[in-house]
Amino acid sequence: MRSSSWDVVPAHTLIVDLLGRKGATDSKKLYKAAKKEAKDLSWREFNMTLMKLEIHGLIHVYTTTKDQRMVELVKKEE
Repeated sequence: MRSSSWDVVPAHTLIVDLLGRKGATDSKKLYKAAKKEAKDLSWREFNMTLMKLEIHGLIHVYTTTKDQRMVELVKKEE
């Protein structure tokens, strides 16, 4: 996704883009995919970004088991 060190993609844009390509996914797998493209993305920043995206109504995060969360894009009704 990055073409040079000057081409910075914000974490929220990266996460929404990955979800658009992959569909609903486990939060750990999503973090691993995001980390490949944004090497300096911390787990804390990732979780804070998920929270902000959910507050803004762009994604939905839900718990499937004790240690697993699923993340999906919210479908816009037309």
